[in-house]
Amino acid sequence: MEKTLGSWLGQKLKEEHLSLREASEKTGVNHQTINSIIKGNRALADTVVKLACAFAGEGNERKALTDELLALAGYRIRGTDISLPMAKLLDIVSDFPEAKILVVIAFAEYLAERNDTELSP
Repeated sequence: MEKTLGSWLGQKLKEEHLSLREASEKTGVNHQTINSIIKGNRALADTVVKLACAFAGEGNERKALTDELLALAGYRIRGTDISLPMAKLLDIVSDFPEAKILVVIAFAEYLAERNDTELSP
């Protein structure tokens, strides 16, 4: 099944245990509009941005989620932008001192050398 903005939003509400009205309070988007999006109707671009701002963190994570949701809504073509997990990592490490960055790099190199099947959940 192809991922859509509606399926993403429905899943997000389930994950966060939000009713339509609670989601409306969190996002500033009318609960009827949220329901309409979940049912597969098209959302306005500014509505998509409101959803991204409400459900993402700050900085790169917010930018990545905004790009992802705009693509799901049909306003953008998926490009080579950074992924949401990568954006979150960048936000976390952005204020690290150099010593911590070197530890993160060493761990990333360790993970890159390992067989992917060894790290599967």
